[in-house]
Amino acid sequence: MKMCPKCGAMVEEGMFTCTSCGATLAGGARNVKAQPVNGKKASNVNQTPNVKNQTTAVMLSALLGSLGVDRFYLGYTGSGVVKLLTLGGLGIWWLVDLVRLCAGSMRPANDGAWEHEVNARPKAPKSKLLAVLLALFGGAFGADRFYLGYLGLGVLKLLTAGGMGLWLIIDVVLVAADAVRPADGSDWAEDMRYAGAPAQGAAAKEEDAADTLERLAKLHSMGVVSDEEFARQKAELLKKL
Repeated sequence: MKMCPKCGAMVEEGMFTCTSCGATLAGGARNVKAQPVNGKKASNVNQTPNVKNQTTAVMLSALLGSLGVDRFYLGYTGSGVVKLLTLGGLGIWWLVDLVRLCAGSMRPANDGAWEHEVNARPKAPKSKLLAVLLALFGGAFGADRFYLGYLGLGVLKLLTAGGMGLWLIIDVVLVAADAVRPADGSDWAEDMRYAGAPAQGAAAKEEDAADTLERLAKLHSMGVVSDEEFARQKAELLKKL
């Protein structure tokens, strides 16, 4: 089974179209017969999936957006030509596209996907302490945003030197206050570690109580511990289980 990068549904291996949303999956081949999805014929099945790199798209938009290079790269040929002829809408279109790419609202054409979505793999949880340190000492280079998975914003922060220092300060406060978290929605590594500690401690206490009860039973059977003492200590130990 593999996961659809667009809707997250599980699809059988060998399928090149998601049966839930109709999106073309990575590895799809040309000339694949269209499969009906919810009574409608799936689109873009006979095309190679449009998978692009988000960081590259943001860089092209920032440096060559006035020439429409970012639009050409993403597959928007028509609007790319218009953007070229208008010099990025006299700068306004250039800025709008740059912000949209950084925010993730502008994506590859024809229901395409970003490389980091198609090649998504389980990742280690992010450390909040490390994120704060990166925001403080590497925020001018967007290091904290890159670390947390905000690639587009990381590039924009890098190009603006942390918003001339203002964005750097804001991100330090936001990360420390837990207002900015990992982009994939996962918990901080510290939270996961602390959440598991009480359960592990309770299990250890139960195991110790069980061992003590077993030893007490042996002493009682040997006549070392009286019936009254055995009953009293047994009741106390059972409360801990």
